[in-house]
Amino acid sequence: MTKDEIRKQIKNLFMENKPLLHKKILSISNTILTSDEYCTADTILAYMALDDEVDLGAVIISAFVQEKMIAVPKVNLSSNTLDFYYFDSSAGSDYCMNDGYCGIKEPDENKCRKLDLNTLSGNILVLVPGRAFTGNGDRLGRGKGFYDKFLSKLKNLDKKNTCSIKTAGVCFDFQILQNLPVTENDVKMDLIFQG
Repeated sequence: MTKDEIRKQIKNLFMENKPLLHKKILSISNTILTSDEYCTADTILAYMALDDEVDLGAVIISAFVQEKMIAVPKVNLSSNTLDFYYFDSSAGSDYCMNDGYCGIKEPDENKCRKLDLNTLSGNILVLVPGRAFTGNGDRLGRGKGFYDKFLSKLKNLDKKNTCSIKTAGVCFDFQILQNLPVTENDVKMDLIFQG
């Protein structure tokens, strides 16, 4: 199957499984929150979910309570990349968020501090959405390459030993496929959180 055919198949599976998604999100959130990767992370790079992605609200709230640094992405349309901005828990319940690219909630760059990749240190857990994954970490995104570009930069940092970075795909169990058509630009995940 082509990438577009797989995206269409996953969209159909999402609709079929819609009544079960809330329970699955609770299970996935619990799996993340009890994982060694989450527990040892100093910084969590999360995402704001679309309607057909695993909602990370419980993970974000837990990270606040545990005083972990947490950042979420904003699409930079001028460079077709992602910039991450830290949440500031003192900002209130809206976390300085606005409607952004494709209706995704994004941080207000005038109210939130931008993550500087050059100063990252400690243990970093990156939670990554996707349309489909394989058990061994291959990922199929939505087709714009935003995450692959960002994750490539992070992998280069990890090689310099300035920090320890773990990338984790987050998905529903029906998004796990045997094989995916991947290219050299597709960044493989270190692990998958599914449910």
